[in-house]
Amino acid sequence: MHSLSSDQLQYRKLAREFVEREILPAVASSHTNNIEPKALLEKLRALGLVNVRIPENFAGLGLKTIDACLIAEELAFGENSLASSFEASELASTALLNFASHEQNNRFLRTLASTTDFAGLCMPCENDCLELTLQAVQSHEDFILNGQCNAVINGRAANWIFVVARVSQAQQSSSREAKSSWAAFIVDLSATTASPGIKIGSSHKFLGKDGADIASVEFDNVAINKINQLSVPVSLKTFWQELSYQNFPIIASGCVGVARSAMYHAIRYAKERVAFGQPIASYQAVSFLLADMAKDIEAARQLAWRAALAADQGAKDPVLANSCKGFAQEMVMKVTTNAVQILGAYGYCREYHTERLMRDAALYQLLCGNSHDLKSEIGQILLS
Repeated sequence: MHSLSSDQLQYRKLAREFVEREILPAVASSHTNNIEPKALLEKLRALGLVNVRIPENFAGLGLKTIDACLIAEELAFGENSLASSFEASELASTALLNFASHEQNNRFLRTLASTTDFAGLCMPCENDCLELTLQAVQSHEDFILNGQCNAVINGRAANWIFVVARVSQAQQSSSREAKSSWAAFIVDLSATTASPGIKIGSSHKFLGKDGADIASVEFDNVAINKINQLSVPVSLKTFWQELSYQNFPIIASGCVGVARSAMYHAIRYAKERVAFGQPIASYQAVSFLLADMAKDIEAARQLAWRAALAADQGAKDPVLANSCKGFAQEMVMKVTTNAVQILGAYGYCREYHTERLMRDAALYQLLCGNSHDLKSEIGQILLS
């Protein structure tokens, strides 16, 4: 079991106090479970609890993945839409830290750290280039982007977004060539006046993450200079795997935060709800459900921390990274579903928070691959 340093305990305390002071009262007063996170995001940025892993030489805090996990869990406990902005910005920044040049990082990460803005994330996590929704045609020193990203997290608030696209030459764009060619880009949204082909609109309505800043971004013959192209490996699958070591623990920690919140509400209700003359918490069936929640949440937390510590030490263990995320995805769905069961019909009502948490958990199941896909990858690695 990893013991946290004094600095890590302070960052967790800072995030927890922010949640208790700013988020929980706002959530409690919202009968629709759909709070407006914009003001909360501004306060979160003022505390410096965003983009925490940007190195000090780019004006950042230079925190580790384990630190980001602690903050992500606390934010997800309070309001998952807010945690989504934190997670997406961290994931987008990681792509630059791993594959951008010093000049690119100095331009985009330094701005991100000094202004405490958010980065936008369009991350389909597809292994096949043909499945990518954006197409980039190379023309001289530019790439011409066309297509649409249907779900860009922080799409309206970001000053730049990270995207991947399939690439073809201007005179040759066969599907066979596109399948073997792809690229990753930094799209500067602060220069949209120079790129009128970028259109930011509303996205699909999701089952969960009601208040999250998720937008559709449409590209119509948008010129992206090659200086904004990242230097990436040949294999798209290798690219996603490289990012997973540092990012999957953060996603897993978000799952832990949502599950912890569900258990909190379930415990409160079980103590208050009286059936047959005594609180339902006194019945073994209910106490067993709560016990299962506690042990599964702690197991997911420790697995996420172990994966984060491995990433911070430079270890590349795909089984550990995939395991921490896959386990947490299944855990949060199970815990939130059981929390709804404890509340009974009330758990399915909008007036109670458990139904929102179950919806948020369902979306975590889909983020960067579901648990079944991750199990398949783990099995292939073990058998290879």
